[in-house]
Amino acid sequence: MKNYLVTLSLVILSIASCSSENIEHKQPTLSNGAYSVIFNENPSLNENEVYSKGFKIGKVLSQKLEKNNLVTVNILIDENYQELMKTNTIFYISEGKLLYDTIEDEGEPIATGSKIRGFNNKTSMFLYKAKKIGKEMYNSSINKAKEIYEKVK
Repeated sequence: MKNYLVTLSLVILSIASCSSENIEHKQPTLSNGAYSVIFNENPSLNENEVYSKGFKIGKVLSQKLEKNNLVTVNILIDENYQELMKTNTIFYISEGKLLYDTIEDEGEPIATGSKIRGFNNKTSMFLYKAKKIGKEMYNSSINKAKEIYEKVK
């Protein structure tokens, strides 16, 4: 039983601990609505607008290849949609458009100038979300395994 739990834990850990870059979220400050969306590859944008659920919420200001080979897309979010910009915010590309999404239900407000994770397609975004859920499941299963082990010990 103990070997099974160890093996299960290692499998879940290998799935959940895929590397991901850390994205910084600054503390909220006075906002002018500008943010940086960071992509691993050129996002191939065909439009200069930012959308959420089909509504325009902002615009693309610029794109730049950074020294670390990441691509930064600077955006400006309209004042009416500033409350969307939280620690759970992500962006992804679909049909050449930059689209807003979230990775969790709750998030804290982020400051203007914060860096936000971007994905080049919806599939990459969904895989990232699955990884986050997998990590949560892993942590939950480890805690449950510890409880069971302590009971049978």
